[in-house]
Amino acid sequence: HYPLRRQRQMCIRDRIKRTIFLTPIQDYEFEAITNEDVENFNGFIYLKPNDAEKNIIFQNSSIYLALNTKNESFGITLIEAVNSGNIVICSDLTAFKNVLKESGIYYKRNSYKSLLSLLTNTLKSDLHFLWKKQYESIQKYDIKKNEVAFLSANTWDVSGGGNFGYNSIWVNRNNSVFDKLDYKPKNEVKNLKQLLDL
Repeated sequence: HYPLRRQRQMCIRDRIKRTIFLTPIQDYEFEAITNEDVENFNGFIYLKPNDAEKNIIFQNSSIYLALNTKNESFGITLIEAVNSGNIVICSDLTAFKNVLKESGIYYKRNSYKSLLSLLTNTLKSDLHFLWKKQYESIQKYDIKKNEVAFLSANTWDVSGGGNFGYNSIWVNRNNSVFDKLDYKPKNEVKNLKQLLDL
């Protein structure tokens, strides 16, 4: 259930190293989950939290802002946020639209004016109704988790998918080192052709 008793705080996810200026909106506090430090942020920053810490952040938040500006592989974090009781407000990336469909609350990517307007209007809405609509929308992903192979080139998504219960596979095209997260994938491939050997 959408927990109205929660603190009035918004969890922000931004993978791009840039300055974010957000003014307080209706007494909401802002917390950011990010891979890189963010300058001039008027809130608390969680730099590379592990999955247990991320789950606590989700449990203490009521609105999740996905400010991603570049392509996303799937958007597993959106599902995690909604399942944790957060309303998701996200940029208009195709991957995000594919996950939330008509239940999504989208702002125009790279437009602070669009984000601010959407936030203001959303907070005037029936928050329980918005969350319920998103929660019902993501139930299509409620299948036996161990039957799903979740692939991503992004280590955070691989970790999130694995902790969610999926068989996560890291597509490591550049021979990178997996980030220090509390989930390590059992399988790693350099390209999608190698999937046939698994």
